[in-house]
Amino acid sequence: AVLAGARRRLLDAAEQAAGRDAWRGALSGSLDFEAFRATCQRALKFVGPEEDLRVVFDSLDPQGTGSVDATEVVQFIGNPLERIRARMRDAWRKLDEDWEFFQERLDTDHGGRLDLDEFRRMCNQELSLEDHEAQVDMAFGLLDGLSGGVSVEALGAFLQGEAPAAEA
Repeated sequence: AVLAGARRRLLDAAEQAAGRDAWRGALSGSLDFEAFRATCQRALKFVGPEEDLRVVFDSLDPQGTGSVDATEVVQFIGNPLERIRARMRDAWRKLDEDWEFFQERLDTDHGGRLDLDEFRRMCNQELSLEDHEAQVDMAFGLLDGLSGGVSVEALGAFLQGEAPAAEA
């Protein structure tokens, strides 16, 4: 919830400052936190709390390297669900595994839905994504829609590009 709120405030500031989608060109290269903060404040006219920026920055730097790629920032602010879908889809394709077999391994309770723990295990262990837990949790929340889990069928359609990645 904290990350989603911070992301929404950044997007709102960016769109007000530069117009819908025009803000994307304001970010480029590799950014440490100070460059990220300065860019968000200067180019995106973000005036919210620095804690919002820290939450977003840290979620995009799960290895703690102290820098984030501007492309990741743009993708996250623009549409975080599409960003993680692309990462999940690429990782799943590298597994070269049949979706039916893969989903059986994921849905450990065979309920036809992945709960948050199963979704985290899929992202972290099965797909070896290096995304911060807050990013994974936010994606789960967007896919879950407060229904108590992500249906395996809907997840398959999402990963295979058959379902839209609605903007949060």
